[in-house]
Amino acid sequence: MKVVIVEDEKLSAEHLNLLLQRIDSNIQVINNFDSVKATIKAFNEGLQADLLFLDIHLADGNSFEIFTKIELDIPIIFTTAYDNYAIQAFKQNSIDYLLKPISQQDLKFALEKFNK
Repeated sequence: MKVVIVEDEKLSAEHLNLLLQRIDSNIQVINNFDSVKATIKAFNEGLQADLLFLDIHLADGNSFEIFTKIELDIPIIFTTAYDNYAIQAFKQNSIDYLLKPISQQDLKFALEKFNK
């Protein structure tokens, strides 16, 4: 499975990557982005992924701005420290909404939902 992580906190991105590898070594993180702009550019240039992990507050704005610029058909697992965006997140292609710090158990459950 090919995944993309959009996270502006380097340690959070590394933690998520580590958890993904612990859960399933076949998961391949193909790209990491830290901004709305970089994410939009990459998908406009044809980036393909099976699953997107998306933080809400990024270096250059709110990740929901991405959906106003491009159409994404990729399933999304939101990863954030804020619980007040859950309803807005589920209006996208959301599978789950994980609050930081992300636990391995919560991530595994979210991945199981994705695989169903």
